[in-house]
Amino acid sequence: MNKDQVLEEKLISKTPLYKHCLIYGLFSTCMIALSTVAISSFIYGNKGAIFPLIFLGIISFAVFYEFISSLSDLRSNPIETKGEVTKMWKKSKFLLLGRQDYLLLNRKIFEIKTTTAMMLNVGDNIAIQHWPKTLKVIKLEKVSGNQQG
Repeated sequence: MNKDQVLEEKLISKTPLYKHCLIYGLFSTCMIALSTVAISSFIYGNKGAIFPLIFLGIISFAVFYEFISSLSDLRSNPIETKGEVTKMWKKSKFLLLGRQDYLLLNRKIFEIKTTTAMMLNVGDNIAIQHWPKTLKVIKLEKVSGNQQG
């Protein structure tokens, strides 16, 4: 008998993706503008501008990558990934404000809720419905194998 247990579920809506695009779009525009100021300062002879240029360049790349991933998800449909949980861990969020739970499934890293992480163990078979680029979880099911009973 197959018994699947839904552990986490959100509505399949692109509204969070629009919000994600808006936030990261604005932030990447600001970061690119600041990087342009640092580049022009460096070109006009301020050698000390190399440090903010490197710092802003790294942050700009990361934010712009998130923006492009969100745009890609807007043009795609959710996909499902099934498999065995390989690894689970907790990590502090930005500026140590709170903790986030992660799981590794088929070489993809997913952010999950703490309550969901408490119900999962390494080695559990799960199915995750998610957006393909940002890997935002829509639905997470614990899938049991064929059991006689």
